[in-house]
Amino acid sequence: MRALVDAVRGAADGSLRIVGHGSKALVLGCLSEGEALDTTIWAGIETYQPEELVVTVRAGTALADLEAALQERGQCLPFAPPRIGGCGTVGGAVASGLSGPVRPWWGSLRDAVLGVTLINGLGEVLQFGGQVMKNVAGYDVSRLQAGALGAFGVIAAVSLRVRPLPAADQAFEVPLPAAEAVSVMRRWCRQPLPLAGLCWHEGMLRWRLAGHAQAVAAAAQQLGGEPADAAFWQQLRDYALPVWHGAPLWRRHCPPATTADDEALIDWAGALRWSAAPISADAVRFGSTPPQPAHTLQLAKRLKAAFDPQNLFNPGALHADPPA
Repeated sequence: MRALVDAVRGAADGSLRIVGHGSKALVLGCLSEGEALDTTIWAGIETYQPEELVVTVRAGTALADLEAALQERGQCLPFAPPRIGGCGTVGGAVASGLSGPVRPWWGSLRDAVLGVTLINGLGEVLQFGGQVMKNVAGYDVSRLQAGALGAFGVIAAVSLRVRPLPAADQAFEVPLPAAEAVSVMRRWCRQPLPLAGLCWHEGMLRWRLAGHAQAVAAAAQQLGGEPADAAFWQQLRDYALPVWHGAPLWRRHCPPATTADDEALIDWAGALRWSAAPISADAVRFGSTPPQPAHTLQLAKRLKAAFDPQNLFNPGALHADPPA
């Protein structure tokens, strides 16, 4: 960690662009033009307690390495972070705050963050949270790092909640118009089903069942559909579908029951929509940094001033308006 601290202290009069594998540029764009601070020099698993469902890992650790270690013990990351081009680090996953298709059922990345070790703008090493779900009273600074895009400091290490791999995992699909698919999604989400993915794409309603073998078998019989290639869900998780590599797309979050409006992709059981035009004012273009919501921007600026008074880290990460 000393190399990271020295880099921060040595750049007090400039700016630093915190970067791991740089894989999130496809989704979020480039945050700043500052000197690159490579977090991959600080990698490795510090502690792993499978029986406690918690792992503490250094920020520069590759997601692939962490997931391989978890899989050996029959466990996984519940939020399924994207591994764009097969790349991505743990610190980048936390800073970007991106969660995979399983989020509505297994929780978001923020839900899994138990604690962080942070290097602030003064080069001080700070620790927040811990390795259990319940900690002392006060501000939950550790979870503030999820989606902060590195604006508050360099994430040196993070403690994450993990979960057992499902005993059974099956994918299905059925051709259905988007409007009807949204209605089906809403109905299924009201039922006690072992869902781990529910989306609509290219005229197909697609779903994934994961959990206890008996529960998955019963749900598969109840819902019907045709068995599908599970590779689709990996491509969806990792932004590898062709839909993201053609014409520009806009992302918006909305109530799951919102009527379909010419979307190219509907994910999260209807709560995440991708379209070829900015259908709503809060839509964010794919490949650009999302704006900070107005109701949290002032709080974010105060936190930025407290943790990074010299505006050293990722200048431009906090802004009120979408990039031009």
